[in-house]
Amino acid sequence: MFTWKNQTFLVGRRDLNPPYDRAWKWLPFVIWKYYNLVSFSLRGHTTAIWRLDQDTMKLEWLTDLPGAGDNAFPSILQIDEN
Repeated sequence: MFTWKNQTFLVGRRDLNPPYDRAWKWLPFVIWKYYNLVSFSLRGHTTAIWRLDQDTMKLEWLTDLPGAGDNAFPSILQIDEN
């Protein structure tokens, strides 16, 4: 997370095919948990930026960052006053 001009942003991994946790709910939890872990690992992901709406405290998706696959290892570097 970072702030810029009194706004808060989040940079992180975005699942391209949600929701992943609703299938196979009828299975016992132990099996369902591992199904979710494997399913999540096999699906495509990207790195995205969200803005925190200060009024509702909800995240608003802004954009996906260009990349070559699962690359959600972001860092923030301030290079000038802006």
